[in-house]
Amino acid sequence: MRRKIITTALTLFIFINSFGQDEKILSNQNGFEITYKAQKLSEGNKDKWLITVTAINKTDQQLYYALPTMKQTNGSYSINSFANQFSSKVTVRNAVGFLASDGVKVKGEPTKYFTENKGSILAQYDPGRIYNYENTIKLKHGDTPIVTVSHNYTLKKLSEFNIEVSATLVDGDYKTSCGSNTFSISTKEENNKTFILQSVNGKQIKWKQTSPTMFVKENDTNSTLSYNKEKKTFSYSSSDGINCEWIKL
Repeated sequence: MRRKIITTALTLFIFINSFGQDEKILSNQNGFEITYKAQKLSEGNKDKWLITVTAINKTDQQLYYALPTMKQTNGSYSINSFANQFSSKVTVRNAVGFLASDGVKVKGEPTKYFTENKGSILAQYDPGRIYNYENTIKLKHGDTPIVTVSHNYTLKKLSEFNIEVSATLVDGDYKTSCGSNTFSISTKEENNKTFILQSVNGKQIKWKQTSPTMFVKENDTNSTLSYNKEKKTFSYSSSDGINCEWIKL
């Protein structure tokens, strides 16, 4: 009799823990797939369930979304703490009890990329990386989870945003298509204006930003730089007909 009770209890435990194990697709936004599994943990007046959410960027490059910023007292910008910082939310619509509406939040990692005028900071999901999230919820006894997903932001490639030229984006060593010279570039903020500093053989050349992607050489308005955010290169041109591409190493 004791063996029978133990066997019955073990069978019930296996049944509860295997119920709802099938993974189901909730959404696929521009190659970013979100799936979930629901696992019953225990039974009672309210059944306890574990909701496991898996997200994966199935593209070959980073996917981003833009979080609104807030200007700090020191003049810097950071993510607006009042804004939703997760790109998607998986909700169990028939969950009950305290914090029933919390659901499972799908959240990317903040970067140092700003959009123009520092209006937003980008958060990203890496290509091929698997992101796992989970939460425990309660349902009325006998109910099964009714799961939906909502999106706060649209996921895009970096080239689809109007990115502000910044140290994160451009600082580093470059080579030029005009010859074999190499040099370094750094950005500088001065009196709320952005400059490009080009260091060539110990000499520093300063370029003043005139538009989000255009720069003019200091004391020489006949020489300009144009930044290509898709290729992450600068195009140099001068009034005497010289045109070169500066390629980041």
